[in-house]
Amino acid sequence: MRVSTKPASAMLTAMLIATLLASAAAIMLIDTRAARGASSETLRLARAQSAAQKLLAVAQVRLDSGDPLPAQGLLFEGPSGRVLRQDAPGLVDVNAAPPERIAALFVSFGASPDEASALGDAIADWRDSDNLRRLHGAEAEDYERAGLEPPANRAFVTETELARVLGMRPELLACALPYLTIYAGADIDANAAPADLRARLGLSDGISTSPAALGNVVIVRAEAALSAHAVFERTLWLRLTGDPAKPVMIHRAQEGFSPLAQTLPACSIGARAP
Repeated sequence: MRVSTKPASAMLTAMLIATLLASAAAIMLIDTRAARGASSETLRLARAQSAAQKLLAVAQVRLDSGDPLPAQGLLFEGPSGRVLRQDAPGLVDVNAAPPERIAALFVSFGASPDEASALGDAIADWRDSDNLRRLHGAEAEDYERAGLEPPANRAFVTETELARVLGMRPELLACALPYLTIYAGADIDANAAPADLRARLGLSDGISTSPAALGNVVIVRAEAALSAHAVFERTLWLRLTGDPAKPVMIHRAQEGFSPLAQTLPACSIGARAP
């Protein structure tokens, strides 16, 4: 006797179709939620960007007016966020600071005196126009032996270009970068230096407020809330010109994100392993 399999096949087909429909519905629901989430994230980012732009606009007006505002640290705070300021003369200029100053900064992060001295001299050799090697520095032949491109023999165009200096460790540069600049044009001004940098370099305390000097580069960073855990940051490197037609010249702009309550341990890398 032959048994028909058509009812069983039809039931199996129906179950398969139902499963596929359920899967498609679940996928559509996930896609919808993802699209809503993405839209919400985009909206939050746009609001944070707008808030940061407005905060920086206020900061530029106040700086241009000559108000005696803090030369570093918190400039002002409001419901939408806050603005922080750091004048470039209060940082270590990699194109103008003496090698000993740069070496002292590296030592403060745990580099040995010998390593720091070599880096200070190598940085000075990089930025000068001659091929004369300083006592602990490095010139073209040293880079050639190490399989690296020779020094540029010109001023650094960005602080991160220090990564190309012979002997520079990435972790050491990462620690030092917040305290470095290319815009001061002179050795550090203790009056404009942040307290922790003055402590690292053994400088006397500076004044707490100062109007922004014409011609100086001022670094202003706006922080606007992005979520319960993060802020959107926009940083400007700007120069006050004194020209009514164009009172502010913007050299650089940078955007990024950071935790809302960032508590990081003090940066320290230790001496290079022998």
